[in-house]
Amino acid sequence: MSTQFNTMGLLTGQLARVLEIPPEGIRPDDMLAHLPNVDSLRLLDAVAGVEQEMGVKVNEDDLIGARTVAGLAALFEGGVRT
Repeated sequence: MSTQFNTMGLLTGQLARVLEIPPEGIRPDDMLAHLPNVDSLRLLDAVAGVEQEMGVKVNEDDLIGARTVAGLAALFEGGVRT
């Protein structure tokens, strides 16, 4: 099982939790801004959950450039281990 798959699974689970939607309704190419129930605080909650589970910290400046679910997942691959 690849790290990218694990990261995507963790992120999808966190997004589903905070957005209160089924995880199977979230695809890698989905635009973050178009996800149901999305707002900046919920996205930050999902990011914090993945950071905690993976033991990494994502650069906050990089979060601004993430447009898709896959783009956000990629940030965790380059995150700093805590």
